[in-house]
This record gives sequence, structure tokens and C-alpha cells, in this order.
Amino acid sequence: MADYSFVKDQSGNVCGMWLRDPGSLQKPGSVEVLLTLNNCQHLLREYLAKSYRKVQNNFNSDGGCFIMFGSAKAPGE
Repeated sequence: MADYSFVKDQSGNVCGMWLRDPGSLQKPGSVEVLLTLNNCQHLLREYLAKSYRKVQNNFNSDGGCFIMFGSAKAPGE
């Protein structure tokens, strides 16, 4: 399973996620499983519709990338 964490907006709603391994986006089902297990079905629909942005993590030294949904900004943007 991927090393990940969720990005939340000021209201505490999940608006994206951080993945240590950007290659996780290429592994069939990995992101879908993470979203499903964490009760983020609304984001799962957006992910399956490819309605997200991939943003390289320049916020800290953890590497990886952010997957951001809607108009939400990634940390550091």
C-alpha cells in the first residue's frame, strides 16, 4: 500500500492527498482503494473521472506529489 496522507481545507474537509510515490498513480486500483478505505467516495468519483491535478511536492522535503481535487490549492501553492 502507498505511503500517503490527506490534505484538508480550512473547514477540515478532504480536498486532496499526498503520495510519497508518484508512481502510485500508475498502479491500478491503489488510489481508488485508499479513497474507498478512508470514506472519500465523493473524491473517488472525481478521481475516476480524472478530475484532479497532480502537483509535485515543493512544500517540504518529504518528496512525492499531491493529488488535488476541484479548485483546492496544494500545500505551498
